[in-house]
Parts: sequence; C-alpha cells; structure tokens
Amino acid sequence: MKVAILGGGLAGLLTAARLIDRGVDDLVVLERDSSPGGVASSVHVDGFRIEPAVSSFLLPDPALSPLLEMLGVDPVPAANSGRYVYGKHGLLALPQSPALLASPVLGPVAKARALAEPLVRSRSMSEETLDEFARRRFGEEAGSLIGWLMATGVFAGDPSDLSIAAAFPGMVELERRFGSVLRGALARRRSGVAVRRQAHVVDGGVAALVDACSRLLGDRLVTSFEATGVKSTDGGWEVTGAGVIESEHLVLANGAVAASRLIDAEIGGLLAAERRAPVSIVGIGGRGADPLPGFGVLVGPGAHQRTRG
Repeated sequence: MKVAILGGGLAGLLTAARLIDRGVDDLVVLERDSSPGGVASSVHVDGFRIEPAVSSFLLPDPALSPLLEMLGVDPVPAANSGRYVYGKHGLLALPQSPALLASPVLGPVAKARALAEPLVRSRSMSEETLDEFARRRFGEEAGSLIGWLMATGVFAGDPSDLSIAAAFPGMVELERRFGSVLRGALARRRSGVAVRRQAHVVDGGVAALVDACSRLLGDRLVTSFEATGVKSTDGGWEVTGAGVIESEHLVLANGAVAASRLIDAEIGGLLAAERRAPVSIVGIGGRGADPLPGFGVLVGPGAHQRTRG
C-alpha cells in the first residue's frame, strides 16, 4: 500500500481525493465509524437543513476549487452573505475589510489610527500572535477588534493564542512585501491579483461532498476500522486494528486526541495537550420573512457574552 490515511472525516476524504487527482491510486482511508464524514454531515428536519459542523467554503480557492470540480460537486454562493457584530454599540452590520475601518463599529480616534497603518514601520518577529500583530499594525482599539473577530470567525479561538504566521500567513506576507497590510491589499486589488472570495455552500449540503468523496474512493474507503496502534517499519508504516495495514506513507487525519494515543509518547503528549475550542451549532428556522438576513453574528470583545457568535 502506498498511502494509508487514518480518519474518514473531511480532512481524510479530501486528502485522499487530492492524492488520487495527483495520480496516487494505491491508497486506503481507514474510518473508525460505520460511515464516513465524521462531524461533517447534513441533518434534515421539517424541510430545513442543519449542518452540525462545516457548512460553507470561501471560493474561489486555488486548491479547493479544482478539487470540487474533479469530484463533480457544485458549490453555489451563499444566499445571504451579510455579517454583523454585537458589541458596545449594539448590533451593527460588519463590512468586509478594509471597509471595516470606516464603519461605526470603531470610534473616530480608532479609525484614524487604523487608517494610518501604512505609516507603521515593519518589523520582523520570530513568533507574533494575531493579537500582537493586529494591535501593532492597526492600534489598540481597532487591532483588538480586528484580531478578536478574525480569531472568532475562523477558529472560534483566542487571538492571544493564535500565531499570525500560522493562522493568517497572507497578512504576514503583505507586510513583508509591501510594508503594510492595507497598502498591500490595495496593490493586489489594483493589479487584479486579489480575487474576492465569497462564501459558498454545497448543493445538497456538506453530506453531498462526503458522498462524492466516497464514490471516488470506492473500496479504498474502509469503515468500522478502529486503529489500535501505529508503528514505523523498514518499509514505512504499519497500522493495526481489525487487521494489519502496511503502507509506505501514513497520514493522520483522525484528530489530535485520537492520534496522540497511537504515536510516539513525546509527540503524542504534545497533541493531547493541544487546546481546542468547544463549538456548539444551533440551527434556527422559521416560516416567513428573515428578521436578520445574513451569514451570522459575531460577538465583539467588549460585549461580555459567553457566546462568540
């Protein structure tokens, strides 16, 4: 076996699809449950569809867009893409960056400081958090809000815990190349390099994407296989469970906690100690006009709410 992939959630399924697209046919995806997808699924209730995990993708994407086309999946733009923020000024529409810097979400002093971002000197830091980067570039008030909303909206995390280089490498690249995030974003937009990405949903729900991956894999997808051990061999790797699978390469796509139990104790300990954001998805449906058309609401850092959005 060329490649063994542990985990048949979206990470494992899309990894397998990408490998097949690149000509790697000799592979297997090992999924613990009786059906693939993991937390990615679509729940249908009374004519409504609820996505308990991932529900949309930002497209076009240089890696994902061709993969979806290869799988025969048809993503469509999300019907309502408006976003809102709830903070000390109440509920306000949240413009897309960089228009955020001119919105009522920020006070006049904070706006002025944020718009002066191109005047801030660049500096190289070995490891800077999202919060540190945003505050340094855009000022205390605007930077705090920008970092918080980015961390919340994408990772449901804390901007003080996220590495800017790991979480948003594009912003680091803009500062490195242009000396300014705003100057770089405007330069890319004028040159036509920057393509505005939009939230898309899969027609039929994310379950349709899981089904498409499953059809592509065929018997290369093995369900009800719970791995009990992983060890390196002279030829690559050996996975034990309901049988033994030997492969040249191994991909762990079964989550940090599950992977930590299977691998070297030192690395496994680091994975087991990884902090994860607990996320609950609440679906609200009704008949008639939508009282708040849009993609969702994020809660600002000064709102003192237990929920992030």
